[in-house]
Amino acid sequence: MLEARPDLPVTIEVRPETLAALRQLDAERLDSLLALFRDRPLMRTPWVEMDEEAWRAAGEPSPVVAQYALGNDTIEAIVGVSPTGVVRLDPDAVEATLGLLRTVGASAVIVSDEQLAASTRSRIGSSPFQLVDDNEVAITAMRIDGNLHDTLDNPDSELGGYRALAELAIAAMAAPNDIATLLDVDAIDPVTLDVLLEGIATRPELRTSDVEEILQLDLARTQTATLVRGRLVATEPPDVAALAAELRTAAKSIDALAAMVAPELGPITPLRTQLLAAVSADLTIDEARRYPEAVFDAVLAGTTGIEIAPSDRITLTDRRTDLPLTIVNNLPLPINVELLLSAEKLRFPEGDRLTLTLRPGERNLTIPVETLASGDARVTATLVSPGGFFELGSGTVDIRSTAISGLGLLISVVALVILGAWWIRTILRVRRNRAAATVAAEPPVSTEGES
Repeated sequence: MLEARPDLPVTIEVRPETLAALRQLDAERLDSLLALFRDRPLMRTPWVEMDEEAWRAAGEPSPVVAQYALGNDTIEAIVGVSPTGVVRLDPDAVEATLGLLRTVGASAVIVSDEQLAASTRSRIGSSPFQLVDDNEVAITAMRIDGNLHDTLDNPDSELGGYRALAELAIAAMAAPNDIATLLDVDAIDPVTLDVLLEGIATRPELRTSDVEEILQLDLARTQTATLVRGRLVATEPPDVAALAAELRTAAKSIDALAAMVAPELGPITPLRTQLLAAVSADLTIDEARRYPEAVFDAVLAGTTGIEIAPSDRITLTDRRTDLPLTIVNNLPLPINVELLLSAEKLRFPEGDRLTLTLRPGERNLTIPVETLASGDARVTATLVSPGGFFELGSGTVDIRSTAISGLGLLISVVALVILGAWWIRTILRVRRNRAAATVAAEPPVSTEGES
């Protein structure tokens, strides 16, 4: 339709993901689309079609913010223009949805008749009006005319176009000021639309316009000149809580993998893109859950192949020594890891947590250890991703220590001193006893005959 009517003023809603895909797969088709977009306003849209209210209700507004930020960046990078602040609301949108959309740059919204109470529709007629968000802040809105769409939806395509044209002409002549009727051209039969557009071109009281111009018309007011402020009638949003939890886990796994890769390489980006695609409203919940599952499997595959080589039993004869440890990286790229060490009867003077960059192949380490007691001990070495999200591998080293620890040496010295003192006292006592016995056994010296 746009190709046949290059001068038709229309506001375009385009999916940024589609533009990004065409840039990679079909540059010629992208160029033809860009020619149609030239000088036409583009609506503000998320990167993929998503149900904003479902994610807000699940307590996960961050995917909405991220999707709109990426959508804006994509449109600006590919089309070369900034999208307008006009957003089309999902059927389940509520006041809080409006508040969330305001944070991503929405300045006006488009609603369907089904989202408004009959009393609101009767008050606004064919004029822009105001909706209030959860903070009672007003945002400009415009409704798609459901009644006119019903007229256009006629088994006789041409007849539907002529009837709609007559209704528009009657409404225009009866209105004291300019009014506007908003149509969704994608929902109209092409033949019917051609009849309607050709008829508008021949009637001076009618003309075509885009949404941006329509929103500049006077806002709807009550009979007392008060601005009409409507509220949304919403349907129940789908439950995405379980999907949100899986996306959080998958996102953390990607972050862990990114921290491991030294430096972060290109394979990380496609994984993040898969998670962005998972929020698409075009997917069922089961279909959407396959995306984080595939991401998690890919991350696990990217972290498999790091291990601690088996080690023979080691005998330590010194109180301080170096413990040999071999780590094998079977991946084709350098990997950042953390090595956690634990053991009874041993101390690690340089710490029990080491940060390492493992290049492909074997990495031989010597880890200073200090014995706290003689006997058998076991060192447990565990490799984890930076931050500890993934456990990558573990191993043990059995140790027999024959060295005497500092405390044991002190106890032994004290014991030897005590034992030595006891021996000395015993020897002296024995000698004194023997001396006394010898003196007692000697005969007395006679003094008779002396004069």
